[in-house]
Amino acid sequence: MSRSGRPHGSRDAAAHATEAGADQESVTIDTSDVRAGAEQGLEALRTPDERFDGLPDYPFEPHHVEVGAGLRVHYVDERPAVAAPGETVLLPHGEPTWSYLYRHVIPPLVAAGHRCVAADLVGFGRSDKPASRFAYTYQSHVDRLRETAGRSSPSESAFPAPRGSRTPRSGTPVTSSRRTRGPRSRP
Repeated sequence: MSRSGRPHGSRDAAAHATEAGADQESVTIDTSDVRAGAEQGLEALRTPDERFDGLPDYPFEPHHVEVGAGLRVHYVDERPAVAAPGETVLLPHGEPTWSYLYRHVIPPLVAAGHRCVAADLVGFGRSDKPASRFAYTYQSHVDRLRETAGRSSPSESAFPAPRGSRTPRSGTPVTSSRRTRGPRSRP
């Protein structure tokens, strides 16, 4: 628990990053080349990077990729300083958190030789936040995360998943360029 009596990371980091929300930039995303069903001229908010300066215990270098027709997705990608035979560990967050949730988990995993990847879903943390509430569906989060994985690391998927695994509820197959160890879903 934090000094405020709330679980760590619940309001403290979010308040630091989004207080005075008036300083968020409005970004119009050109969605003319996005698959059918997407809104034209999607408006999104982008929290200025300086709002994240000085976050306690969050020294990670930001990485960004664009998905769809211009939504910016943030992810943390931390690796050991010396190449190690460790695994890639995907650290997915839920609502209402973001990669800040893993600020105390990433350093010991990296010290143990593992690569850690934590993406902020669209609408959370350092990622763009579409203004329309209709831009947030389970399937859109799955699609954007899949696209983020495909664009974040050209030589190696940032989000490897066991072959044949499926995303929860939707049953959408998840693909990977390499095998990983870990739990597998049943076919």
